[in-house]
Amino acid sequence: MADGILAPDADGTTRFTDDYAFNSPSAAASIVAGRSSNGRTNWTVEQTGQTYGDWQDQQLSLLTPAVEIL
Repeated sequence: MADGILAPDADGTTRFTDDYAFNSPSAAASIVAGRSSNGRTNWTVEQTGQTYGDWQDQQLSLLTPAVEIL
């Protein structure tokens, strides 16, 4: 709030006034929820309901070739 990124609205709701990059999904979720939050489980993909953690793991598996164990 001191930097003006968060500001009270006319109805008293605090809103983001600009984009802001957080260091982690949990830090972002904690600010939005106003309490400690696990961003990997609290954020979801709107269209599928998939958690951010599941989405992130899926994206990484697409980039990482499977390791064959002999």
